[in-house]
Amino acid sequence: TFGDFNAMIKGDSIKVENGYITMDKTGLITLEPAGLAIAQEMLDRHHTLTTFLVRLGVDPETAEADACKIEHDISPQTFAAICRHAKEHQG
Repeated sequence: TFGDFNAMIKGDSIKVENGYITMDKTGLITLEPAGLAIAQEMLDRHHTLTTFLVRLGVDPETAEADACKIEHDISPQTFAAICRHAKEHQG
């Protein structure tokens, strides 16, 4: 297993049962479509949170670091509220 993921060996690659990644014999990890969708969602969250924090007056370097921490733990409800607030107060 890889952390919390169960893996299956198929031919020359290992496919994680949740379908997020595939890893070949050399260790190259490829995102499957489901994994790519999650990665894109996290990147969008990161950009949104970084921009929001900068608009609040946080310097860009700190905003970037804080967004990295927040993006993984924030609830969908709170993130949606931040997005609504940011949209209503675009300048």
